[in-house]
Parts: sequence; structure tokens; C-alpha cells
Amino acid sequence: MITVLNTIEGYVEETPPLTQAMRYGNQAFRTVFALVEANAVELMREVLAEPTLANSGAAQELATYLLHSMGNATRIDYGTGHETCFMALLYCLHVLGVFCERDFASTILRVFNRYVLLMRRIQSTYYLEPAGSHGVWSLDDYMFLPFYFGAAQLVPHERLRPQHALLEETRETYNDDYMFMSAIEFIHKMKTGPFFEHSPILYDIMKGVKLWYKVNSGMLKMYKVEVLGKFPIMQHFLFGSLLHFVPDPTVQHSGQGMLTPMGIGPVLDSGVATRRPPPAGADHIGSAYPMGGGMSTGYPGADARLMGVMPPRGSMPPTGVMPPRGSMPPREH
Repeated sequence: MITVLNTIEGYVEETPPLTQAMRYGNQAFRTVFALVEANAVELMREVLAEPTLANSGAAQELATYLLHSMGNATRIDYGTGHETCFMALLYCLHVLGVFCERDFASTILRVFNRYVLLMRRIQSTYYLEPAGSHGVWSLDDYMFLPFYFGAAQLVPHERLRPQHALLEETRETYNDDYMFMSAIEFIHKMKTGPFFEHSPILYDIMKGVKLWYKVNSGMLKMYKVEVLGKFPIMQHFLFGSLLHFVPDPTVQHSGQGMLTPMGIGPVLDSGVATRRPPPAGADHIGSAYPMGGGMSTGYPGADARLMGVMPPRGSMPPTGVMPPRGSMPPREH
């Protein structure tokens, strides 16, 4: 796989960015993408050393995940959904026996990290548009998993703590050794201004969380909600014979695949967000879903608000009219 990624980097070296007025989306990226598309199946056959596997349909499925992990050639963008496709590729290679359990650590630290470095070069060379970025309120414009795996890598470290990643001297010292430090350093190279302004989520995590294992576990929960639990991202994810979709029979589905059409709210442990059915006797949606209810979050005793539901006609007082005395809860002292 490292040879495959090196080959793709060779395509980048052979394809300089075009001179154009647009800041984002250099169209030379489409040339690189076309080269990957033309050679992906053959590249995957080389990874599948076993002749039986190489000549089967597995190479085609793997090639699809490889291609989609490069970004989108039409929009010239890249995001966490494309990153997830590369993880799907690694999982499929494990299913086929290319990687075994004892290879997991080296698969992440060598293969996945090589992919991350490749995509950073592509992002900075062709100025790919961040796909679905939340601006400063996202963890990162392009990737998520380097922070999750990077935190796991630092769990056994005796001296480095999350707040040390805010120090330039620490990042420069450990940039080549730890994925988390490398990810933070790349943000500093790509963005200007105070870190707490352009990356407030990461800043708060590094400033407020004291232990790496807590960062790691929190990142996994966040990944499930913000990536796997978002319909706009996962609606593009592909399933096949190696990684197939099995609906959870215990969860109500919306008919839109894995998630509800709006993708509102955190996900259940099963990875599916669902609406709770209206209580018996409810005659309109306003009374069926009081504020604070309506979407199952998967966390005991906690619910997300149902977005976009108006109260029933006549339930709100006219503009400028205060509600009757006694209808508001007493103020806490």
C-alpha cells in the first residue's frame, strides 16, 4: 500500500498546478484524479499478491475505495467522508487477509500516516475545497482521524500532555514522531492568526483535557456523531461484497439509508439516528414532541431538540402580549 501511495505522489509531482484566478480548486487536480482512476484496479492487484484474489472482483472494489479516498474531481474538494473511504479500504484489505491483527499498529502508523502526508500535499498543491467544513467550528477543515489515532499513539507517553501540543517548540521537536503533533503543525502552516481563533475546538480540547486517553475516547465519540452520524457525509459512502450494509432490525429506519433525511442529532450506538414515535393520543406534532424531545440521541436521559417543528396554531400569544401570570416557572434563587 505504501508503494501505491508513492505512485500516486508521483502523479502529483508530474502534474504542477495550473495558473488560475480561483483561490480554491486548482483544475490540475482532475488530471491527478484521472490518473488514479485509470490505474487504480492495477494498483490494487499489485497489493493483492495472491493470484486468486488479484484476478477476482476484489481489486475493483478496492480500487473504488482508493479512488473515492482521493477527494471529488467534480467539486475539487476533500473531507472526512473521503478519509473514511481510505479506512474502508484498509478494512477490506484486512478482510482479504492482506493485513492481520498484529499489523494494526503498523497499518495506522505507516500506511495511514503515509496517506495523510500524501493528502496534505494534494490539499496544499491544488487547494482543494474543504468538503462540508463548519468553518472555525469544525475540528479540522479536511481530516479527523489523525487526531484520534494521534491521541492513541500518545497515551503511553510519560511526559507529553495534550496542552504541550500548543507549544511551537514541542511540535517542532515531535512533528515527525507523533501524528497528533504533525496534524497541529500542519494547521499552523495552512492558517494564519491565533490558534484559538481559527481552531477553537482543538484549542479547548488541548487546553482543557489533561490525559491522552480521554482525548482519544472523546475523539471516537465525536467521530461517530460528526462523521458517521451525518447523512450529508454518509449518503455518499459505498458498500459492496467486502464491506456490506446490514440494517439493524432493532432500529427504526427512515427509508433514507442509514440516517434520517436531515441527519439531525447524535447517533445511536448502532450508527443510526431515528425519530421516536409519537406518544399515544397525540393529535398534532406540536404536542407529540415537546421542546427537548423528538430525536433519540443514544445517551441515557438526554434528548436533542426537534429542529424545524412549529408549535400548533393558536398556542402562541400575539406579538407583544405577555403570557398569563403563573404560566412561567418560578425564577431560581
